Amino acid sequence: MGVLRPAARLALVAAVAAFAIGTVARAEVAVEPEPGHVVDLHFGGVRFDTETGARAINGVSRQGLISVARRKGRELQQFWQSGAFRPTITLNGAVVVDGRDLGDVARIAGARLGKDGTLVYFRTTKGPEGGVDLVREGATVQRWPRRSQLRLLSYDGDSVAFTEFDREAAETRFYRLDDLAAEATAGDPELLGTLRGCDVLSARLSPRGAVIEAYCDRARGTDVLWLDFASGGVTEVVASTADEILASPLDRTKDAVPVLTVNGSEGGRTFFHAVFGALAKELGEPGAVASDAAGAQSWRQSYRTRVLATLFKKSGRPVFAELAIPQTGNGVIL
Repeated sequence: MGVLRPAARLALVAAVAAFAIGTVARAEVAVEPEPGHVVDLHFGGVRFDTETGARAINGVSRQGLISVARRKGRELQQFWQSGAFRPTITLNGAVVVDGRDLGDVARIAGARLGKDGTLVYFRTTKGPEGGVDLVREGATVQRWPRRSQLRLLSYDGDSVAFTEFDREAAETRFYRLDDLAAEATAGDPELLGTLRGCDVLSARLSPRGAVIEAYCDRARGTDVLWLDFASGGVTEVVASTADEILASPLDRTKDAVPVLTVNGSEGGRTFFHAVFGALAKELGEPGAVASDAAGAQSWRQSYRTRVLATLFKKSGRPVFAELAIPQTGNGVIL
């Protein structure tokens, strides 16, 4: 399984906001002085400028930018455009998925490049003829029923690993599908293992099993588990009353399993997760320019804006207000 390397152990005290902000800074979140702020996430390679609204990743800077990946001379970009109902995806500048195309309302998830530069993603369509398709280089290689809940974990060019959540059975199944490069549609996926009674928040695979950040018990918070593909057994890697987070970007050393442990008072841990969610996940609110036709604002973005407003009120740090206001367009009540 490799070596377990605790990336950090954070003790947070909610009563002292400055301490909590300082703790986040030690987790490599840096801000520049006023006027305006530039927020750098060193572990994720993301930078956001509150004055221009531009998000920068891997040398690309634009508003609404989600991700940038490069393999074998191909560049994959995903970004939100103003008024779009889903992200736009481009490959070497050519549009693969148009976020503004109202004639195609399919949902796209998990887009990524393999080692050979080929592109895969899940495409979900609605209606009686709808389904979930695994698309490779524009061709469907496998299809599931439309209510299937799938998540792509890895892709190497010829095989994918993914999970399928079964709501009725309350279990997450891990699969691998091989021979995607063949001309014919791929065969049946191979079941690697099953995790029962837990929500899978993230996972990192190896040939022998999966390291999983899972939410299994409300009283315990998140834990890091090991699912052995050979035996099907599940063992605890790091599990306690604290929150354990699988934090792969903090240590990319081969075979390392970095775990971020967050403990302290309930209020302090809540504060940490609020800051972590606001800054480390979707810094700069790239989805704030999306259309609300599919609920992108009312069902999702409104909650993130409320979090930023609350963080500003609790901490007095203007960076949180600046992160909320420029991207919403209509301002926010603080």
